[in-house]
Amino acid sequence: MINKQTDIEEIAKVFNQTPYKTIQDCARSGVVKNNPLEIAKFIKNTFSFKKRSIGEYFSVSNEFTKQVLIEYTHFFNFKNLRLDEALRIYYNAFELPHDANKISLIVEILSNEYYKQNPYHFQSSITVYFLCFHVVFLNTIFHNSCIAHKTSKNEFIQLCGNIDHRKDLDRVLLEELYDGVSKEKIIIEYEDGTNNIISFTNPQIAGFMVKQGGRIKTWKRRWFLLSYHCLYYFKKYKDKEPCGKIPLGSVDINIGKPRGKKHKYIVEIALLSDKNNTQKKKNFENKNENSIENNRTYIISADSEKAQMFWYRNLLNSQVGCQLEKLIQEKKDLFLQNLKRNKFEKKLN
Repeated sequence: MINKQTDIEEIAKVFNQTPYKTIQDCARSGVVKNNPLEIAKFIKNTFSFKKRSIGEYFSVSNEFTKQVLIEYTHFFNFKNLRLDEALRIYYNAFELPHDANKISLIVEILSNEYYKQNPYHFQSSITVYFLCFHVVFLNTIFHNSCIAHKTSKNEFIQLCGNIDHRKDLDRVLLEELYDGVSKEKIIIEYEDGTNNIISFTNPQIAGFMVKQGGRIKTWKRRWFLLSYHCLYYFKKYKDKEPCGKIPLGSVDINIGKPRGKKHKYIVEIALLSDKNNTQKKKNFENKNENSIENNRTYIISADSEKAQMFWYRNLLNSQVGCQLEKLIQEKKDLFLQNLKRNKFEKKLN
């Protein structure tokens, strides 16, 4: 039971297991005042709180935790930093959730704070929001060995065209951003000593793993390629055509239980059934190996725990990226509609 006499390390142990409940208990017992500012300060200054657990706390969807996150973000000094430098600092403070709506909210809060501290380059925080995703996209392109074509400086500037309320951003600012990302990748460092490129837009990776068969439960080594929100697998490394594919738009991805001594490091990909999805029904009727079967769970075995976590995190990132692309486009369309409406109303007045 947490009370005012409880040692901070004991609180940290409990927080790292059940973060949301622990903060509630701390507030009830008077360890911390029950307001967003004090809780944000408590989380920021308790260094034994794990990044994963802090991320879990901020993933709880309610107005109070949102306000805590806003107050927490106020503690970061982004003044006169390039956006890529701000992203490196912020994305390493806690683990990002594997949920498109929650990532969008986190980026929106970060964008608001960055804009407040650096208002002179942008017309509003929404410009920073869109630019954040362009920077992450560039980070993915530049620091992924599976992607052959690296975006040029001019291509990046064109990609960012008209995002500042239908106006171009300062070219020097974009050139400095491009140089910063190309020279130093934006990564998240995990507590287990591993790290990963921030690439929730569209990670692309490849490598060998072992896959269990669908009807006949034998294990076969396959070359896997994760690209454009789809996991392809090939019989051989040099094959041009895949023998199967797993679209990641509507699946459940989990770490699985070991399947014997030879297959300890399991990743499971379960296709979510959708009775209204006629395309899936057509694919289900097709009996070749390329078909996508309703309700099937793909069992894949990695060579090590490190490889298992690498694939697991990138599969989740790819799934989230698919959802994020739609969400960002909807947000952009809505913003442009409002911008057009405001201009029209000004003309009327």
